[in-house]
Amino acid sequence: MTERYQGNQVGHILDDIDVVAFDWDMTVVDSHGKLLQNQAIAHEFGNPLTIDEVRRHWNESTSFSDLMARLTNGAPMDDIMKVVRRDYHRPEFAKKAFDFAVPTIKELRRRGLQTALVSSVQRELLHQDAADLGIYPALFDFVQAQDDCEFKKPDGRVFDRLLRNFGITAERLLYIGDEEKDFRATTSAGAHFIGVETGMVTGKEFDEMGAVHIPTLKEITTYGTI
Repeated sequence: MTERYQGNQVGHILDDIDVVAFDWDMTVVDSHGKLLQNQAIAHEFGNPLTIDEVRRHWNESTSFSDLMARLTNGAPMDDIMKVVRRDYHRPEFAKKAFDFAVPTIKELRRRGLQTALVSSVQRELLHQDAADLGIYPALFDFVQAQDDCEFKKPDGRVFDRLLRNFGITAERLLYIGDEEKDFRATTSAGAHFIGVETGMVTGKEFDEMGAVHIPTLKEITTYGTI
């Protein structure tokens, strides 16, 4: 797809929606340090994975607990969480705010769109990220963590609570994420999807899926007429 075509597609989507929802890791926040922490967790539990193997498990997992089970060969979750909490704030593992994320979300809200967060991160860790980075909850009208829904991406029913909350149909929802399961869940639900290339999927890979995509979240406000 050409850049111009992508831009036209993004513009049409923005003109047709009421709510824009975001993935958290690699979309709103830079979580590349967590790849390193996840690799360290795998090693600590006797599973010497490469960083590429950790990335693959991240892409294929449906939830944080599923990812941890894959990385540790099914170690007890209580034991895993002790290690997660112990090392969560080590500088090399820390999440960072993309500097464009907050201004972009504020601009979308200024244009009259409601905003939401639908994340596969546990609520405990999501709150910790928010406190560390100063991003949420004020920027979002609705927040859904992993713990809040029985359905997980790529199941399209992961958006059911959001749709009921806003009283909209899926056609009025845009979801922005960085992974194939984000795309699959959104299309399964019948909503709009835009991929960002700041995480797990490249632009070429999004093209192969047939997904509209942009380099980073900040480009979204350059399109549309709202």
